[in-house]
Amino acid sequence: MVRLIVKLRITRKSQRIEESSKGSCTETKSTKRSRDLREKLKNYPKMKKKLEQYKKRKKLENQKYKAKLKQMREESVNIDNQMKQKQKEWQNKRRRNLAEAKKVYEKNTNGENDSKSSTQTKKQTTQNLRKKAERAKKHIPNSPKGWAKTISHIITTATPKRLSQLVSEDNMASNIEKTLNLN
Repeated sequence: MVRLIVKLRITRKSQRIEESSKGSCTETKSTKRSRDLREKLKNYPKMKKKLEQYKKRKKLENQKYKAKLKQMREESVNIDNQMKQKQKEWQNKRRRNLAEAKKVYEKNTNGENDSKSSTQTKKQTTQNLRKKAERAKKHIPNSPKGWAKTISHIITTATPKRLSQLVSEDNMASNIEKTLNLN
């Protein structure tokens, strides 16, 4: 029995997009038509059904691609090793880019620290705290008993380090005690 081995392209979606954008000057009629169709589907509400069908078709294509790639990796150790090597390369490239970006950011912020006011940073932290609290509230029960049980469980199962932060926070401990004594 003869096996036919087909090499699949092992590329990420972002790389495929980059490759397609590089060759955009040599765009074929079919790619232009499909791009125009996507824009048309986005802009017209009557074509939502077609857009959903298009998205489903693309999702199925991606699932088939991933399934075929998974099957190939299971069957052949060589392909699996190639995939692992590619993933390591992508990871290393991402780490290098992050390190470079961090260096550039640190370089830029060293000279500009004086220009930022402390009120602006305080405002950002209070906004972030408010957002985090809102996200947490979404997942806590609305009933008073359920809410109390959940909060008490969180506090009783908190690590000592977290409890020390709760107590050491500016006026936080006194605010908690005042609210609990109001009952």
